[in-house]
Amino acid sequence: MKGNCMGRASALAAFAAFLALGAYADVPDTRARSVHLYHGPYVGETVTALRGSVAVSEVQTNSYYAIINCERAYCGVQDLQGHRVFLFSVWEPGDPMDLKAKEAAVAAEDRAKVLYLAEGFESARFGHEGTGVKVMSDIGWKTGEVVSAWIELAPDGDSRTAFTCRIKGPGPGDWRKVATISTVGKVASLGCAVSFVEDFWRTPESARLVRRAVFSGFEEQTAQSGGWTPLPMVKFSADSLPVDSIDAGKVGPGAFFLQTGGDTKNVNIPLWGVAR
Repeated sequence: MKGNCMGRASALAAFAAFLALGAYADVPDTRARSVHLYHGPYVGETVTALRGSVAVSEVQTNSYYAIINCERAYCGVQDLQGHRVFLFSVWEPGDPMDLKAKEAAVAAEDRAKVLYLAEGFESARFGHEGTGVKVMSDIGWKTGEVVSAWIELAPDGDSRTAFTCRIKGPGPGDWRKVATISTVGKVASLGCAVSFVEDFWRTPESARLVRRAVFSGFEEQTAQSGGWTPLPMVKFSADSLPVDSIDAGKVGPGAFFLQTGGDTKNVNIPLWGVAR
């Protein structure tokens, strides 16, 4: 994988929840441990598009199943207090780990802006995990149903970059555009594709419940190749929470599961291990 890809993507994955971790500074950490898959390899490539899929098999409320987390953008599905939503977010320049960042403090000319928004989706600014713009909709995804996502970037004038997100599923139909969001700065490459499962419920019973999802079909499109190339290798990681109820493993060609919480045991891919 790229030399600095793991460190940057790990930071982004750790702070890509819908609710900022800073909101829980005074709450005992009772969540299930966040777990990640780093899809690769990337060797000196300029990644212009990423796509992949998720099928959530064990769902709990207030949990996030991120399909793609990459440079300056992320997307995935959530159970948000029983609502089955899809979320796409783009960061503005700054530190995505800044839990004190306030969206109102960003000057109007430096803010991310929505260039396209599909019917049924709503947009809003966010702060307290860096700042930026998110779009979301209750798409009614079902347990076990495959939802696919596609993020691509393109220049937007001389000083901005536009990120476009498409989804396929739930139900029949081809790819459909969700949104295009422009942000300040020239971003040449999306970098790593990181998938993760995160618990932001944080009630006393939260960590005792299992969350599981299967991620598959990850591909990249690069400036060098122009076409789609499968990303068959993954690396398994987790946040620093000192609990062992995590696991990841291969379930088929190019398909891997993540699981956290409950009585989960790490019996498949070892933590920090690589699988193909």
